[in-house]
Amino acid sequence: MLKELMETGQIPRLPVYSDSPMAIKAVEIFLSYTNEYGQDTRNLIRQSGSPLEWSGFTFASTPEESKKINANYSPSIIISYSGMATGGRILHHLAQRMPDAKNTILFIGFQAPGIRGHAIKNGALIEDIRSTDTCPGRCSGARRVQRSRRIGQNVGLAAHVQEQA
Repeated sequence: MLKELMETGQIPRLPVYSDSPMAIKAVEIFLSYTNEYGQDTRNLIRQSGSPLEWSGFTFASTPEESKKINANYSPSIIISYSGMATGGRILHHLAQRMPDAKNTILFIGFQAPGIRGHAIKNGALIEDIRSTDTCPGRCSGARRVQRSRRIGQNVGLAAHVQEQA
């Protein structure tokens, strides 16, 4: 979808980072079962090529590669997976990028009440990103960050069934 939007000029061409070892493995598994693809998927891959061979798209499989993403302050798209922003690599991306009003945080899928993603999505002015309750003994200290003004949600792209709230 992002590649198509860039190629048709609907969004600017930007580097795209997928920061999830599990997502990389899922794509590899998906690509190994071509006989299971529907016609739409076959057409998309025929038209756009393999998702693993896209110039400007980087898979970050190691913690070091993930950290390099945040060393880049140029405009980019970071796809980081943690359904409700409760843990994982998404936390350091949010901590760095949420305070800047130029950045947009887009949640894909439902954000349950009482969860960090829900609080951010619904306008929490300050959110405790690296709190010790979500990463005990692993975080280098909790810090509070000002939330970006541009937060969105798209439940239509979620990978599982959504219930209406």
